[in-house]
Amino acid sequence: MARLALLQAFLRSYAQLLFSQDLVVGGLLLAASMARPHIGLMGAFAVVWALVLARLLHLSPDVSRRGAHGVNPLLLGLLLGLVLQPGVGAVATLLVGVALVLVLQVGLESVLASQLNLPTLSLPFSLAALVVLQAASNPAAALLARLPP
Repeated sequence: MARLALLQAFLRSYAQLLFSQDLVVGGLLLAASMARPHIGLMGAFAVVWALVLARLLHLSPDVSRRGAHGVNPLLLGLLLGLVLQPGVGAVATLLVGVALVLVLQVGLESVLASQLNLPTLSLPFSLAALVVLQAASNPAAALLARLPP
């Protein structure tokens, strides 16, 4: 993806939170998320990582351009930014979590959209959040991610 297309996909991922494609809406939501810099940066990094993974996995560039490959990872990034203390462990958790949410999204889309004609919406985020938060609450993983007590 060219830089402009990547920026548009990035901002549309934010706009998708409000079911919009408008780049201004995406920019405003990005700015609002930066009110808490750690949370905002985790969300932004999640979107960038999701777009990189989508490209590496040869997922549809059109879907990525619309922001659909970034919205569920964005939600997960914002959640992890909220509950995890900043650090290497939080970033490692984010990298794995975004990969999981992207795989869940593609898998659920293939089943729900093609077989049942249903949208996935935030179901991939919900499932990935349950798995990632449960894994992070494991005592060994909690040392890595440094969850607050």
